[in-house]
Amino acid sequence: MTLPTTRVEWQMRQKQFAGMPKLRRSEKKVLKGNATWLLERLYEPHGELGYRLTRIEDVLPDGVLSEPINWGDLNAFVEKQGKAWRITLEEASPDTCPNLCAYVADWLRKWGWDNILVETEW
Repeated sequence: MTLPTTRVEWQMRQKQFAGMPKLRRSEKKVLKGNATWLLERLYEPHGELGYRLTRIEDVLPDGVLSEPINWGDLNAFVEKQGKAWRITLEEASPDTCPNLCAYVADWLRKWGWDNILVETEW
């Protein structure tokens, strides 16, 4: 299992592999990997029936279960917007999932990723 990468770890690897571009990961790929890792911790595949939420009381902030989210296809996309990064959580209702957005944004900030905006869209 690949663990999330903090901003400090990413910066150190960028310097370490400065002369080896194939070993360097872009900031965009690291942010997408981190956001995807966070989303994958919220549910697990459950055979042909789709998905099953897991450890909800341990990892989810209050209110996320009542937000309109398609758990079966939830995923993250990342794009640069000026000096900030926009992380779009697809398959969650736009502007009505503040707790899910806060969950992802808070963890990314704890890992040192500033200047991020987390939003949702179908």
